[in-house]
Amino acid sequence: MNLSRRNLLRFGALTGAAVAAPSLAGCRTQGTAGPADPGAAAADVLPTFQQYTGVTADVPGEPGRYSDLFYRYPEPVKAITEVPGDGGDVTCLTVASVAPPPLESNPFWQAFNERLGINYVPTLTPSPDYPSKFATMTAGDELPDLFTIVVDQTAALDQLLAAKAADLTDHLAGDAILDYPFLANLPTISWQETIFGGRIRAIPIVRGYMTSLMMYARKDLLAEKGITEEPGSFEEWYAALEEMNAPSANTWALASIPTDFVRQMLRLPNNWYLDGDRIVSAYAAEGQEEALESMRRIVEAGMVNPDAATASDSDQRAWFQNGSASYGWWTMSSYPALAVDPTGEQDGYIGDGVPVPGYESGTGTPFLGEPNVTLTGINAASTERIETLLAVANYLAAPYGTEEYLFRKYGLEGEHFTMANGEITQDQDRGGERGIGHNYICDSPWVIAATPETREPMQRWQDFEKVFTEEFAVDPTAGLYSSTASRSLASLNQTMKALELDIVLGRQPVSAWADGVEKFRADGGAQIEDELSQSYAEANA
Repeated sequence: MNLSRRNLLRFGALTGAAVAAPSLAGCRTQGTAGPADPGAAAADVLPTFQQYTGVTADVPGEPGRYSDLFYRYPEPVKAITEVPGDGGDVTCLTVASVAPPPLESNPFWQAFNERLGINYVPTLTPSPDYPSKFATMTAGDELPDLFTIVVDQTAALDQLLAAKAADLTDHLAGDAILDYPFLANLPTISWQETIFGGRIRAIPIVRGYMTSLMMYARKDLLAEKGITEEPGSFEEWYAALEEMNAPSANTWALASIPTDFVRQMLRLPNNWYLDGDRIVSAYAAEGQEEALESMRRIVEAGMVNPDAATASDSDQRAWFQNGSASYGWWTMSSYPALAVDPTGEQDGYIGDGVPVPGYESGTGTPFLGEPNVTLTGINAASTERIETLLAVANYLAAPYGTEEYLFRKYGLEGEHFTMANGEITQDQDRGGERGIGHNYICDSPWVIAATPETREPMQRWQDFEKVFTEEFAVDPTAGLYSSTASRSLASLNQTMKALELDIVLGRQPVSAWADGVEKFRADGGAQIEDELSQSYAEANA
């Protein structure tokens, strides 16, 4: 399913959050980035979207299209006048990269408790250990008031939420959410993923299209070779790759193997597609073999760094940033890191996005990424405190430009940061105090925040978002559920990705793809299609 600019406005704001979560979300096993029409059943309970207008960006975005751009932090607006908490404990299970200083020696944590009117008691777990910790606490009926849900790592999620999570529908459906204005400021597409069995069972941690993968180019290096126009077709891009490729100089055109970029040129579906009323895997879509053959041609021509298939993401980024690769494939959230020279030693460095051309002409369709990185559940045993817990979540969703955002992201002014003329300077030695997991309970939409040094590249980012969101392919399974997918899809996808890599590296013929799709379906893919199709029919009844 492809969305045009006009239809995007139906989603509400898809701007992104200023601080990214740990690496938790991969290929989703349940609902994914959503369709223009959520279906009659889901529409009955979807919260009303109401954009927050209390802060004005230097270059305002457009809801559903591109992010607000701020040149500096505005004069902070006090957006919440009443303390949200009730003075009691608020327990939480979530992720943390490192353990923060304990409460008694952590001024940020102490101020957090005071400002929110709670005694915050988190159980913080490194992301690699989180699935087992979550499973253990769930099995032992030990879940706290609030708990992070990693969708693609949680089997039988619908059953778990029905048993363990509070039903939030009466508090958040329709205009009821307007009692929590910063939750109402979260995009509709993100709320779609919180609906199970026709009821709202969680709060989204939004990422908008920041999880979308995109092609980056070192535009400065291309310009040195006389390449100043965007490619208008696959063949034009191939010619640019040839021009930038110089293995004898330890330089390759590509830092990675972006088969999905070619799929987007061919306007293939994003994960799944609708064939009438049936949900079908995109693996079976016409054009997959052409995409694989085209990417295989690039690899055979030696235009991809030979270590790309096994290199770490950080190594691939380093090739791009040091100029030993001219193109690379990363998420849109990587833009701030890739747009500017991390060393400050390369004159004229320009990292920027490449719009997706049509394979032969015209335009392709980018794939919209997952709208959420995780979800947050409220324990069904905490039902009597739902309003308090939602008020806490509402505080944590206060957007950029507010006093509340400034505090929860940067801490206490004069201790954790200083600010002059809207420019924030952080005390790097005290950043660990803020690592108490609160940003993974709830978060605000993304914005693009520039400094005087990054104003130009950040304006390029916003300009690229406008192009990226003119039309893109969405996955039509948001709000849909398959129990088989929750158990098996991650493994099935891993098998298909391995086959894809074998084909583009020349280890298997392109004809092996059809056999792989048949095996995918036999091993559970067909059952997933059946279950998603049934869920789609029920949602649209």
